Amino acid sequence: MSTLNILAPEQLAAIKRAFQGSSLILEHAYMNGGRAPDSIVVDDYEDLENYLRTKVAPGDILSFWRYNDLCRHDTAIVSGKYPRPDGTVPPGGAY
Repeated sequence: MSTLNILAPEQLAAIKRAFQGSSLILEHAYMNGGRAPDSIVVDDYEDLENYLRTKVAPGDILSFWRYNDLCRHDTAIVSGKYPRPDGTVPPGGAY
């Protein structure tokens, strides 16, 4: 069984489509180096192209998920505000 080439046109087209309306979660598993996979959020296709040029080596496995499909307020494990030094939580927020 052959593994799909992440740089194949159909793979790149699927990634480009996935960026429409969402950032992507990228899991980067390393072929060599004896290290755990990295997970990052990529905001646009140009950022991904730069990552591919500078951080990925032959044999590495890249898996993608749409951030907006997975990371929603109703699926959060916990959510809260960071407190002031005295332990109180400021009212209001960024949104």
